[in-house]
Amino acid sequence: MIPFNKPFLTGKEAHYMYQAVYTGKLSGNGVFTKKCQEFFENKYGFKKCLLTTSCTDALEMAAILCDVQPGDEVIVPSYTFVSSALAFVRQGARIVFADSCDNNPNIDADKIEGLITERTKVIVPVHYAGVACDMDKIMDIANRHNLFVVEDAAQAIDSYYNGNDNGQRASLAHTFRCENGNDNGNGFLRSSLPSPEIIYAEALTFKPEVQAEQLRLSAAERNIDIAKAAGLPTLNLSAGLQTNYYKTVGLMADNFTTQLKNNFAQYVGLSLNVPIFTRFKVHNSIRSARVDLENQHLQLENVKKTLYKEIQQVYYNAVAADSKYHSSEAAARSGYDAFLLTQAKYENGKATITEFNEAKANYLKAESDHVKARYEYLYQTALMDFYRGRELNF
Repeated sequence: MIPFNKPFLTGKEAHYMYQAVYTGKLSGNGVFTKKCQEFFENKYGFKKCLLTTSCTDALEMAAILCDVQPGDEVIVPSYTFVSSALAFVRQGARIVFADSCDNNPNIDADKIEGLITERTKVIVPVHYAGVACDMDKIMDIANRHNLFVVEDAAQAIDSYYNGNDNGQRASLAHTFRCENGNDNGNGFLRSSLPSPEIIYAEALTFKPEVQAEQLRLSAAERNIDIAKAAGLPTLNLSAGLQTNYYKTVGLMADNFTTQLKNNFAQYVGLSLNVPIFTRFKVHNSIRSARVDLENQHLQLENVKKTLYKEIQQVYYNAVAADSKYHSSEAAARSGYDAFLLTQAKYENGKATITEFNEAKANYLKAESDHVKARYEYLYQTALMDFYRGRELNF
């Protein structure tokens, strides 16, 4: 079987993917994004190049920049991807399809002018499969009718028109697709694992070991205030009421009620305590409390660092498990294809029973490794959920 396309690999893709994962820049504007933008700027002489996740996004942005309004007409080739039209439909435009050339699926420049009306605003030539449209004629028509031209050059990297790179004559809408030999996943990663920073931020909110150290830190801060309070003057106010009754054996005494009345007394006391000779003791207590606070800060940071290291390890284990799972999936497919080929050879007398059994065993082992890799991946991602405080579902 001849594949529709094959990825072009230089040998360092896995290393660069690891670098991107390690730096934590997976959503754009990272080192490799900037390198790619600079490459296009230098290669094609663009003043500024901005990468998008797909040509669809670039076309939608172009439609907004062209100020396409409901009722405006946009001329699009009849043979193209749906995104070439949909990007303008979402702005409310009416799509006018132009026929293809006789010898390729590109827009026929000779058919464009007859489709132009007073509502026409944009022409969208698509350089399908890297074959250049007749841009000289298209730009001439656009200039005469004061129209925008948005080139969909998604499949036209390193293809040329009259010595010029495609995509340079008008608004640029480049993207990477497997059809044009640029294998970058079409703008997104295959597995969307949360970064260690995201998991760590979530774990800090509920992990008991972190919360315990934070409570101890708060207590240490309060202990400093308590130690300082020992050096402050204290004012005591006291008041009281008292009475008594007594009886001496053999002697006459007033009755109980009379004594309570006659012996009644009241008092008010006020005292001021100014610490003078305990100054050094208080100073040492404050210093000791501050040392305890610093130690508690260090203890909290150590707990956080330990937690982050654990999360990092779990994350990289999950990344490795993801890579292993997909590589084992490819190995299982290859093993199956090899088994079918050997089976066909064996049935036609071109392979021995030993070769057949060996191919079968290799295929079964590849399938077994694929199943193990799948469950390892599920286990590692479940550990990530554990650190995020989510319920584990195996």
